Amino acid sequence: MQIGWLYWAFVLGYTAFQLPGGVIGQRLGARVMFTLISIVAFLATILTPLAPVAFAGTALFGMLLFLQLVLGLAQGPIFPVSSGVMEAWFHPRQWALVQGLQSMALQLAAALTPAGSGHSSGLLCRHWRSSRYGAGTVAIPLPNTRQSHRPRSPSLMRNRSRRLRPPYRGAGWGAF
Repeated sequence: MQIGWLYWAFVLGYTAFQLPGGVIGQRLGARVMFTLISIVAFLATILTPLAPVAFAGTALFGMLLFLQLVLGLAQGPIFPVSSGVMEAWFHPRQWALVQGLQSMALQLAAALTPAGSGHSSGLLCRHWRSSRYGAGTVAIPLPNTRQSHRPRSPSLMRNRSRRLRPPYRGAGWGAF
């Protein structure tokens, strides 16, 4: 039952912070927001295997519950902020492809993670904590990678959208 509560804490944080995280991401910008949520996720991931060292019993469960909640809070804004980036950087006709590629990559990573973390745990110290350390350190450089291209200007996207989209013909699926 306690494992279920830990899963629930992650889902609660994830769900609760999607809308506020997207709004904050709009105000701060994608690069700053991804940096912040990566740091928070990194800290929650690294502190999870350290919690049993500092806490025991009910206090340990409470700390693990809190860390899972914080990890969910860090993961919640990913899709809203990514959608804003995709809107600014890609043409509207490419949005579905880019969203699909992001979802596919996340699902592939989720499918491959158990094999990789189990393998690294067995190699390092045969304990689950080592896989958390590895997962946390891999995430450090990711949000700060620089791109050599710039997002498209809103006026360019607006003009292209007008030329490429059919005129609006009322409500319904045919309008899109």
